[in-house]
Amino acid sequence: MKENTNEFLNKKCLLKRVAALSLAAATIFTAVPATTLTANAEEAQVFIPFRSDFINYLSEHSTDKNSDENIYIFARTIGEMYSNGNWTATYHAETVLPGGTYLSDSAAASHPLYKNGVADPVYDQMIANLIEANGATFLNSWIKGYTAKGVTYLTAAAGSDSFIKSFDNEHASFGQTSEAIIAYTQTAEGRNWLNQYSYANTGNNEATVGVTLLKLLCDDWESLDDNQTAWCKAYLPFLLSNYASQGNNAIAASTKNAYLYDFMARSVNGAQYTGTKAVASTVSANGVSLGTVGAGVSLQQEFFNYVVASNTGFGEFVQNIIGGGKYTGAYSNSYDVSSYETVSSMFYGSNNSNINYYTSTANGGDRDTDWFVHAMYLYSKGSGYTNFSTIYKLTQNNSTALTWYNKWLSRFHGKSGQTESWGYLSNQTTNVTNTYRNTSGGHSPLSVGSFMWFGWKNGDSTGYLYDDPGAVTGYSYSSQLLAGLNFGRSGRGCSYAEGWLNETDATFTYYTPLNQDYAGANTVTVTFGGGSYDYESGAVTVRLISSSGTIITSASGTTSVTLSISENAWNTYKNIYLQVYIPYTTIKTMGETRWSRSGQGLSNSFGLAVTGVTLSWSSSQTCINGHNWGSWTYNYSDDYSTCKVSHVCSTCGVDECETITATKTSTSTAYKYTYTPSTLSSSLSAWTKIISRDLGSGTTTFTSSSGSSYVSGSWSVTNNQYSITYGHAYYSGTWYTVTESVSHAYGSALVKNGAIKANAKSVTVTAAYSDDSITATLFDKSGTELIKVSGTNSVTLNLSDLSNEDKTSCYLVIYHNRTCTASNKKATTNWNSYPSAPSVSSTSAISKVTVTY
Repeated sequence: MKENTNEFLNKKCLLKRVAALSLAAATIFTAVPATTLTANAEEAQVFIPFRSDFINYLSEHSTDKNSDENIYIFARTIGEMYSNGNWTATYHAETVLPGGTYLSDSAAASHPLYKNGVADPVYDQMIANLIEANGATFLNSWIKGYTAKGVTYLTAAAGSDSFIKSFDNEHASFGQTSEAIIAYTQTAEGRNWLNQYSYANTGNNEATVGVTLLKLLCDDWESLDDNQTAWCKAYLPFLLSNYASQGNNAIAASTKNAYLYDFMARSVNGAQYTGTKAVASTVSANGVSLGTVGAGVSLQQEFFNYVVASNTGFGEFVQNIIGGGKYTGAYSNSYDVSSYETVSSMFYGSNNSNINYYTSTANGGDRDTDWFVHAMYLYSKGSGYTNFSTIYKLTQNNSTALTWYNKWLSRFHGKSGQTESWGYLSNQTTNVTNTYRNTSGGHSPLSVGSFMWFGWKNGDSTGYLYDDPGAVTGYSYSSQLLAGLNFGRSGRGCSYAEGWLNETDATFTYYTPLNQDYAGANTVTVTFGGGSYDYESGAVTVRLISSSGTIITSASGTTSVTLSISENAWNTYKNIYLQVYIPYTTIKTMGETRWSRSGQGLSNSFGLAVTGVTLSWSSSQTCINGHNWGSWTYNYSDDYSTCKVSHVCSTCGVDECETITATKTSTSTAYKYTYTPSTLSSSLSAWTKIISRDLGSGTTTFTSSSGSSYVSGSWSVTNNQYSITYGHAYYSGTWYTVTESVSHAYGSALVKNGAIKANAKSVTVTAAYSDDSITATLFDKSGTELIKVSGTNSVTLNLSDLSNEDKTSCYLVIYHNRTCTASNKKATTNWNSYPSAPSVSSTSAISKVTVTY
């Protein structure tokens, strides 16, 4: 450390120059008695900064490496400001900050380095320079406190607290500091320093140096190396709990750090996190917007929805839910689905059309994803596989995933034209509500000495639940199902029974729904049976309704009813309920029966029974025998290191995709990237992409006469033909006949693909004439319009939103036209006498196309 006998001496040029230390200069170091300060002859040219010039000195010398003076001044400044927030009210001076920002004396007074728990971002570059120049020495002096010559200028408690508070809420404003921290912790020394603040040492407490460093590192997530990413990854438990509790104010909120949110959402921790959101937050990251996600929603569901909407990484996410890596519990053979990018390709891809859910090739399995979706289905049917319960539930709460799962179910059932009986007719746990109304209001609606009662038949057993319902307007039998209506006597003399008296209807609803286990069924057939009954008129109506009572479809019949259900209905309604409606005109006279007084057997009962509900799936389900794939599309990363390739079925809309990492070789003039499919290897061969090393620079100009192989078409067109029109005009008190000639010239110029390089920022098309009209359109290699601009004489196309692949493979079509006119006039009162037509020629031309890099 450079020091005078008892104190630091600094070379600050704006300070008073002294040959010997005066008392005034000596008192700037208040922690050391002035009498101990000395200077010898060799030190006569050394300048000592007054406290008011501390910040000025740091600004000028912040890049000095291994500067003990800088560390002393910074630590002392923070220490004094921490203990007295008004410190700078007295000590300040004009300053030129690193980067050139000028602070006048008054401005410096209003910009303290640290005050009341807040650091001023105006000093961002200065702090960054100090970190870059001094590394751990500077950081430790701030965070762990600073003592020199037995004097503590900054305590450890004040140091760590001021460091945390400086960047707690303002970290996004310290971009240079963040960059310096990132750069330093990418060095071997910096990594060792960073590790002392790992999650294992810090835990879930936000008010720690570790979490503060996490905020600074994550402000530039893309620039982190693998070691830093791993360090941040360890903090995922904190990031998740922080996001659950703070929403938009959290470190990893999508609106604050889209890359960090994506990292958190796709991680194993995120996929398995079961906590719920305490506050609502907006989710918008990386081109995916979920809008506002309300409080009470599980983060796992939010992340699932985000991954589904992103159309990438779905297989890896669900693989993470069931444990991360390969899963071995569903079948005897392990299989990894993490390579499937989208929910549609995983639930409904090309291989899945065969519904072969064996993972073992020895059993004839094709090792696609049917085993995974089939395990979800088995869980839903109560057949175990509870490992898949979470994925099944998440799918049920996401309309996109549910649509594709239902498509799989349709194909699974329809592969063999399957039918399935609805099992809840004999399940006594299901509720049924009877809205029958006995409007007669009495206990003896037929005749004196007798009354009508109702019994319910459930499966093969019959029981008397109530002898006398009386005039109650509705009944709810919590443990019974509508399987039949039985009419008779209750031990009294009655020779005749009649139902649906006084124009009373009955509606019965099964409260166990046809749920998503039956999704995709094309038809539902309901059959009726029972004793001897007569239809007076009308028929029984069967309805399928939503949970809110909306009638989805309905049909009527006397012995059976078949209803059709659309795919859209299954996708729209998670649960569909069966309802039977019996108008009073359907069954009126039930006939005659007699029982003994104690008879309880109902051997001669009359009634209507729902005897069966059967769901059917058509064997001609969409794409059951394969998809109608469209052309492949290729989405290259800007550096061509990866390519996401996909194609879409024109019939059902399913897409199949894979992100492929290229192998790279090079020559002196070009790079060669080879892409080899893995999951799509059966339908797509490997291919190569040749990219020129010339990415473009400066400007490049193309003209029709440049001799370039990149230009063709009609760059200049002249038209000597013209059309003639006749008219009349009044000029200065005289009438004229007028003959006008009009000539139109138009052409189409082309700049071929390859002319524009990857670094291109804009393309300007310039015409030869000020009144030339131009329409310039940039197309990708498939002919899809990318940019279209129209104007007169000159137009510019901004390429900033295009990918490198679009730029290097696009072509430019330029339509241009120009109109020229000439006229002759003749003063005459003979309106049929016109002057001769003048000759006129028009030329339209594109003079140049300029590409700016």
